[in-house]
Amino acid sequence: MRPRSRCWAPTIAIADALAARGIRRIAGRILEEGDAFPDAPYGFGWGWDDFDASYSAGVDELYFNEGFFRVVVTPGARAGARATVRTVPLATYPRVEVLATTRAANDTLLARTQPLEVVSDSIGDRLLVRGTVPMGDSVVITRAYRHANDATREALRTALVARGIAVMPGRGARQGARTDTLLVLESPPLREVNRRMQKPSQNQIAEIMFKTMGRERAGVGSADSARAVVERQLEQWGIGREGAAVRDGSGLSRHDYLSPRAIVRLLTMMIGHPTFDHFVEALPLAGVDGTIGSRLRGTPAAGNLRAKTGTLDKARSLSGYVTTRDGHRLVFSMLCNNWVGPVRDVERVQDAIGAFLADVRMADLRIAMPQ
Repeated sequence: MRPRSRCWAPTIAIADALAARGIRRIAGRILEEGDAFPDAPYGFGWGWDDFDASYSAGVDELYFNEGFFRVVVTPGARAGARATVRTVPLATYPRVEVLATTRAANDTLLARTQPLEVVSDSIGDRLLVRGTVPMGDSVVITRAYRHANDATREALRTALVARGIAVMPGRGARQGARTDTLLVLESPPLREVNRRMQKPSQNQIAEIMFKTMGRERAGVGSADSARAVVERQLEQWGIGREGAAVRDGSGLSRHDYLSPRAIVRLLTMMIGHPTFDHFVEALPLAGVDGTIGSRLRGTPAAGNLRAKTGTLDKARSLSGYVTTRDGHRLVFSMLCNNWVGPVRDVERVQDAIGAFLADVRMADLRIAMPQ
């Protein structure tokens, strides 16, 4: 059966192209060649205790299903029976050892003393599922792939087999055998990639774009090279090191620092850029989509304010554009850090400011501004 979800599209395209050339058997292992991103898959200053989380998946040259998978645990037919575990969307990687058992739905003691756990081994290509799962229910746990290249290779093998192409590991290519390029996959246009990154705030796409900039502009696909490229561009826009410190592409690093003034300067410079329309359309739209799709509904900012969120523990930001009631575009940046109290209170203040800016008239705003 051919895999159907969108994450399989690149590997299915490869399998279809090889089948169209009459290839029915591959002798040897599937390997990646080259090292486009030679540094660590995780950014400098990322939280080590987040490495299993989907938002903190590492990146490498190859990339499958946005770097994460789901572990689906289903109970057996009776209490004490072995649970069933499958991984989605890739059923064969990582390998899973199942020690989880089924408990009665009302067994609170086992629920408390033997909770369901998914534990990665030190290498990251094996999972141990242990604990208990209640009868009549199932549990879904999300995990990041520890080795993006390994997951992608296995996804390609799966797609090839589904297409009827046998993969026969253990029989390598002959020494000195001729090599050739059979197909080339092209990326979607940058405007589409940017939309898929900005609206859901997809960290891994941001990291890939960051390192790709380093590779394209500085010759090395590393975070250090990308950082130099970004710093040069910011300096050209009048943003010095006193306003921005950049260590990764996603913002997961606790060593990234930005001032609201620097962000407003960057957003203002983008207004005159030839790609501005594509840039602003990729930003989440208040009350409509992306990370602010459920915010600011029923206010003048809904369907108006476009902004990028920033979300870490004790950090919430909102920066972008909003049009006033009399048609003037405003640029804003709100950065909130290290508060005490509910997160929702911080977002409520940001939303109130955004709604105010969308409802104000520019003439009234000038009067209100201090002289």
